[in-house]
Amino acid sequence: MPILLITLPDSPPTASTACLVAFSEDGRTLHRHSETALSVVSTLPQGEVVAVVPHHRLSWLRVQLPKGTLKNKTRLRSVLEGLLEERVLQDCADLHFALEPQPSESSPIWVAVCDKKWLHTWLAALEQAGRPVLRIVPECAPVDADDAPQLTFIGNPEQPRFIWSSSAGVVALPVSAAAFHALALENSAAKIFAEPAVSSVAESYFSGTISLQTAAQRALRATQSAWDLAQFDLLRSQKARLQKRLSNGFQQLLHSAQWRPARWSLVALVVVQIIGLQAWAWQMQAAIKAKKAHINTVLLNTFPQTPLVVDAPAQMAKALALLQQESGASTSNDMETLLKQYQAKNTINNAATPAEYAPAAIEFVAGELKIKTQKGDMVVLK
Repeated sequence: MPILLITLPDSPPTASTACLVAFSEDGRTLHRHSETALSVVSTLPQGEVVAVVPHHRLSWLRVQLPKGTLKNKTRLRSVLEGLLEERVLQDCADLHFALEPQPSESSPIWVAVCDKKWLHTWLAALEQAGRPVLRIVPECAPVDADDAPQLTFIGNPEQPRFIWSSSAGVVALPVSAAAFHALALENSAAKIFAEPAVSSVAESYFSGTISLQTAAQRALRATQSAWDLAQFDLLRSQKARLQKRLSNGFQQLLHSAQWRPARWSLVALVVVQIIGLQAWAWQMQAAIKAKKAHINTVLLNTFPQTPLVVDAPAQMAKALALLQQESGASTSNDMETLLKQYQAKNTINNAATPAEYAPAAIEFVAGELKIKTQKGDMVVLK
């Protein structure tokens, strides 16, 4: 599924504000990236737009939710404000909160916090530019307790910095800080990443495997996590959320490489069904032809004098009528039989006023009986 990643800058959105933009055709491999002005974002390739919140724009706080909080969505925001108001430096009304994926009340959970006005302003600017954001992900997030910590070197050789992501949270500090040396000594099993500009700095501290990772690659890696910061007021309704998930799932089914076997299986299933329907249609046509041939055979065996079979049931009915006439037996369209039908119908339906329905005129032509009643109605029997 094509993904367009836009890392949100610190500065307010203007037409000339440059954004780090990356594009991936399959959601796993980075195909191109560049610094692009907001005014030309609308000309970029189509794809699911994912906004990436830089690491320094987020704070990570761990809270224990009271039982029953997750079931009451209307009170969840108020509960979070009560739990965090003493731990944040801004007014809670000015902050945006987002819970970790699949939160639980049985253990403490992570809450991502960022400036609400900055985030809303950028989302509105991208929507106005024709690129509405479908998902918001953090550039770096805490890792699970079972996963190895991640140490990422960023910046330039003159002022290198590092981002430390672990089960204890996310922290960004200069490389020269004493905290970094403590981390380097205590966490030799951590996954090490480095931007190309500071790879030599990383090699001076670690002799193990160091993976090169640009800022665009780091943004793409962030989309592979389960985090989505589009919560609370950024999520207009549960219906919109469901529609977004269905749309994303459909796009993944159509374009994702991991769904390619399923797509081929679906195509094969459709082809088999079409072939089966065609075979069933051929069988039905053969059965119909066999029944028609049997009816024709019955006609020719019963009435050998029939010169040509056109409509076997009609021809057989006509031949039977002729035989009945020749034998003197009454048929269903004889005048006598039709008069009896009329009399029976008149007796049942009009017993109260039979005189009005007495025949005033009778006409019988070619098996069709027309009766004009005393009331003036015309009754036709065949």
